[in-house]
Amino acid sequence: MILCNKFFKTIKRIRSNPKYDKEKDHRVDSLLRLWNANLRSFYQASDLTASDEMIKFYIYCFKKYCSESCNHQWQLDRDFSWLRIVFNNYIKLIFRSASTGIDDNVDEAYKENFFDTTETVIHKYVDENLSKDKNEQDQVIDILTSFVSANANSIFNAYDGKGDFPFPEAWATTPETVDVLDQSRQKSTSFKEIV
Repeated sequence: MILCNKFFKTIKRIRSNPKYDKEKDHRVDSLLRLWNANLRSFYQASDLTASDEMIKFYIYCFKKYCSESCNHQWQLDRDFSWLRIVFNNYIKLIFRSASTGIDDNVDEAYKENFFDTTETVIHKYVDENLSKDKNEQDQVIDILTSFVSANANSIFNAYDGKGDFPFPEAWATTPETVDVLDQSRQKSTSFKEIV
């Protein structure tokens, strides 16, 4: 986990440097490609806390290094495009237990931990923004919706349906759920209820 934290801190430090040029500097992209190339080793050598840090880092990047595109969707900045690939490959690793060759009990722990940690990080993010104005809260909703949209399909495709936990229904973003989300915003529904 120490190595994992150092890796994420290095990326944050590079990206937060005022002289960093996301169009010309390829260090973040190179580090993310390196991480992707060694993802299986990372998964096999790490414990659940490293998995937690990965999820926290991904959502942190979604909040910090993305911009709004059409339909209130948010996309990671171009220099972080490999982060989505890494995260999707990580999802495939932890949800396709047969392909990992790792003990089934460990796999189950990772699967359950993935949803628990994601939910915890999202709740923390929501709680931090309860006192913000409506525009800032709308941005939080859009970022969370974009995060789910970016990853739910990979989980649906990889999740084998095995385990003592259900697939979170809130992750099943369909046109109907998006309509409900839009209608909730137009009514006087609270920020927390919408999320």
